[in-house]
Amino acid sequence: MFEDLHVRWKPLRDELAILAASDPDPGVAFAVRRLVVAIHNNLHSAGYFVSDLLNPLPGGRRDMHEISRADHRRAVALLEVVRHAVRGDLPDDAGERAATIDREAEQEQEVLVNKASG
Repeated sequence: MFEDLHVRWKPLRDELAILAASDPDPGVAFAVRRLVVAIHNNLHSAGYFVSDLLNPLPGGRRDMHEISRADHRRAVALLEVVRHAVRGDLPDDAGERAATIDREAEQEQEVLVNKASG
């Protein structure tokens, strides 16, 4: 199932790369690159979560559900930035907005990982 998602993701990723390269606003290009990373991370964390559900290992990661959800929230937030920036109705800089989303998501990930290990 996840292999199919990765196969379907590749052409979309390529289209996003074209969008990033063709937009004159460097903030849009930055936001698109961050979106590509977020979707990639979400596909992997969701895969680990499903794998852990189907084949639980002793001492396995019990936090993968929350990590996967956090990755998904990050990707959706970045998608909204890109969508609004491309349409021209983003009230501020897309790059700054994407960087803020990334910082907040990294802090959330750190909390989740510390919670799981502590």
